[in-house]
Amino acid sequence: MAKHFNIYEPNKTWFFSDAHFGHDNVLKYEPGFHNFKNIHEHDETIIWNWQKAVQPDDTIFFLGDASMPKVKLWYLTSVFQRLPGHIIWFWGNHDLHIDQEWQRQLKQVADIKFTMYEEIYVPDTDRTKHSYEGRNLRMIVLFHYPIYDWHGMFQGAYHLYGHSHVNLHPMRNSYSVCACFTEYKPVNFDWVKKKINHHNERLDRSGQPGIQSSR
Repeated sequence: MAKHFNIYEPNKTWFFSDAHFGHDNVLKYEPGFHNFKNIHEHDETIIWNWQKAVQPDDTIFFLGDASMPKVKLWYLTSVFQRLPGHIIWFWGNHDLHIDQEWQRQLKQVADIKFTMYEEIYVPDTDRTKHSYEGRNLRMIVLFHYPIYDWHGMFQGAYHLYGHSHVNLHPMRNSYSVCACFTEYKPVNFDWVKKKINHHNERLDRSGQPGIQSSR
């Protein structure tokens, strides 16, 4: 049976995680990564950056943690109605309060699909492991949490995660797209590839921190 490839174009595909809209304490968890005066400025900056980057027909993989349970539904819908793109929303540990009614109302104001885990492919001229119709493809494994051993990791597959905020895990070919690591902006495949290449240079062949990163 022929393999099915979920292919996304690099210039129409975005990644982002851990927006924590309306969550005041998130500012305390990310010291040194921002200079926001308050959570309102934090939220408006993310919304502005999202609107500036993502076009209505683009796809954005949002890797979870939109808000905390204390944040009201009316506020969350007021935010997401301003966010363009086809949003693939991964369940985060702080999204578990979003029940069917919340999902229904959120889907009324934005193009949202909820999911847990995805494996996608992005055209990448540096890859030869996977190809389709003459195009070289890079597999990307997407999950809210960092995965220690993901599908295809020994064949060059990338892994993008959120959840950990200021903690970047020393795993080869993986990277965090938490808001604090992306300068509170959705990022594309070019950004991901550059960050992972730099990240890999700081690890030894087993994927553990090398001498440079331990200084």
